[in-house]
Amino acid sequence: MNYRETSWKAFFVTGIILLSLAALSFGTSAVAAGHSVTNITLDPPTPNILVHNQKVTISFSYATTQPGGVRIFARPFTGGAATPHYAASAAQVSPSGSGTGSQFFTITSGDVTVDRIRIQMWNANQTVLLFQAFLPVNYQFRAP
Repeated sequence: MNYRETSWKAFFVTGIILLSLAALSFGTSAVAAGHSVTNITLDPPTPNILVHNQKVTISFSYATTQPGGVRIFARPFTGGAATPHYAASAAQVSPSGSGTGSQFFTITSGDVTVDRIRIQMWNANQTVLLFQAFLPVNYQFRAP
């Protein structure tokens, strides 16, 4: 593969990621029956190469009509499954209505590429899934 071909592919992947982020930040693709997660920002931005235990922080706004509040999780995925060796923040109960929140994850070992982040909103008891979306990303984790 030559440089020009690699640059084109990187440009294309970056474009898809930016379009997906734009769609989620406007909320049109991230609303389900009175429950939404919008205005998603990633720190550090994607695409990126990170070392083990370097955190990716996902900040967001949410809205819900769920009595008793909700728990919102952001988890790394690779090739359709949860990324191996990940560590992530717990999800506190967020009150009904609207607000903001954040989650983080990291990879503790292995050379892996996180290609999606799954965002889920559950009721406070984690018995009913209220919302789910996958955000395409490209985070490559490596040993320091």
